[in-house]
Amino acid sequence: METTKKNFRKRTAILSFLRQTDEHPSAEMVFNHLKQEIPDLSMATVYRNLTKFRQEGLIQCVATVKGV
Repeated sequence: METTKKNFRKRTAILSFLRQTDEHPSAEMVFNHLKQEIPDLSMATVYRNLTKFRQEGLIQCVATVKGV
């Protein structure tokens, strides 16, 4: 049960950050912004949740050329 609460908290924080920004943040930007607030956050968790949000239609991916 505790793991589920932690995962939900992380998922909620990631989605909240995405909804609050006017930028098109990378996974690394999301991770760096939330890492201080959620010390046990991992890049894998960020990527997993971004994929889940995209599959659910909550976010859209923006392709970039050479990171620009």
